[in-house]
Amino acid sequence: LRWSVLALTIGGVWAAELLNTAVEAVVDLLAPEYHERAKDAKDVAAGAVLIMSLTAIAVGICVLGPPLWMRLM
Repeated sequence: LRWSVLALTIGGVWAAELLNTAVEAVVDLLAPEYHERAKDAKDVAAGAVLIMSLTAIAVGICVLGPPLWMRLM
């Protein structure tokens, strides 16, 4: 079960990064010159990747932390 949770979390980060790349490509296609709304869309997409990555770190600590801690003690 723990490995499944980790695998799904890693997949979620990859999926978020793919969506971020798609958003950036579409924004660049629709607004090749600088536009404040285009910047906002890219920033929000990148923020979603950041939040997913931080969540993955928290999941990793929760899942792998206790067994690692027991080995260190």
